[in-house]
Amino acid sequence: MGKINEICRVICLQKCVTDKVIDLDKKIDYTKAESSLTKLFSRSSWDDGRKEIKAMLGDDPDGLKILTCMLHCAEMSYDMYKNKGISDKIFADTMKCFTRFINEHNDGYGTMQFDRDWWTARHISLNLFRIGELEYEKASKKVIRIHIPSDAVLTEEKCIESYKMADEFFTKYYPQYSNVDFVCSSWLLSPELRKLLSDTLNGGMIGSAYGILKK
Repeated sequence: MGKINEICRVICLQKCVTDKVIDLDKKIDYTKAESSLTKLFSRSSWDDGRKEIKAMLGDDPDGLKILTCMLHCAEMSYDMYKNKGISDKIFADTMKCFTRFINEHNDGYGTMQFDRDWWTARHISLNLFRIGELEYEKASKKVIRIHIPSDAVLTEEKCIESYKMADEFFTKYYPQYSNVDFVCSSWLLSPELRKLLSDTLNGGMIGSAYGILKK
């Protein structure tokens, strides 16, 4: 792994998007954006880096240019994963955010576009990881924030399994984040949802997750 076409494969990026990304990858001069790309790996500078890259890329109506740059960075992320000994599965599950966000845009607007570049520096900078059904972000003050992906299966069993794996993950790879608070702020935790959603499908799953996360 490491080349952008392999990154696209392991994250199951849509074929029509993969073809465009591979073509754009050949055309983008990364040397001109090297300092800005480096900024994406630090929380304190990733907003500046993203804005600088977008300014350099120019017109990008479908967001695939900035997507290509971020997947280029994911090549470097993979090397960082390997150096730390983090599994290929967690890498792939984490980076599938790109595929998921494109699917979400397509579901809402009927077009394959990438519009979440303001968020995904967290993933490529090894600040956020998908572990099981949930995502976990290293936040300030030694707090881990839980994020709920749109494709998460929120059964009690799956949530507990994810929490246990996350606890083991951070204890092993980021011991400074062991025994810290896990916090979650999401509309999915609103108790009002129990009144609006049925107990079938993810309605019941959200109710179950609400109870587990509130404990």
